[in-house]
Amino acid sequence: MYQRDGRVYIKFVRDAEKNTLQNLIRGTLELASDVYSDTWKSYNGLEQQGYNHEVIDHGNEEYVKDDNIHINGIEGFWGYLKERLLKHHGVAKGNLIYYVKELEFRFNYRHLSTEQLMNKIIKILLNSSS
Repeated sequence: MYQRDGRVYIKFVRDAEKNTLQNLIRGTLELASDVYSDTWKSYNGLEQQGYNHEVIDHGNEEYVKDDNIHINGIEGFWGYLKERLLKHHGVAKGNLIYYVKELEFRFNYRHLSTEQLMNKIIKILLNSSS
């Protein structure tokens, strides 16, 4: 999931079925949130769940609606992820989650200086060891 503030949230799931994805959305997003998605069938019915759902249909060359409804943010993250994983020439399936979660962190804090990033990591490590 991608928030318009530029942060991404990655959750590994067993499948991309409707119940799985919609339970994740319900557990993460407040009701009445704007949800923009592609045409994947598992997103059908989000309106009935209480969300403002807009679909972007890339298959019909639709990339933006009303100048502000798009899924470019999450598409940008996937490009960022793929580019960095290519440098490793593939990763072991058991380690994929660690690579992806590291890249989620790097993406979310990509605007920090090296010093700020190191301070953030130190703060996280100190809080997790308590």
